[in-house]
Amino acid sequence: MRINKVIDRLVEEGRIVYQTKSNNNFFPDKEHVAKNQIIGKVIIVVPILGIMLEILQSKITTIFIIIFLILKFTYNKKVHKRELKKMRNLRKP
Repeated sequence: MRINKVIDRLVEEGRIVYQTKSNNNFFPDKEHVAKNQIIGKVIIVVPILGIMLEILQSKITTIFIIIFLILKFTYNKKVHKRELKKMRNLRKP
């Protein structure tokens, strides 16, 4: 899926077309777009969410996140067991 901004409205061969620009490009797109090709309107922009989605789409990042979560889970489990052991030792007279 590609999302572009409409940056200009032009008349080309007697019909109205729109010039678009992608966020990743410095220059406008070469092809112009007809009104029936526009399917939505941006209502709100959440910049951090877009960056996070781009990062998460990488396979390497996903692998690192999974490894991190596994390590975090096992570490928390060991800490919890240690805490339980300390609590049991405190209860014993």
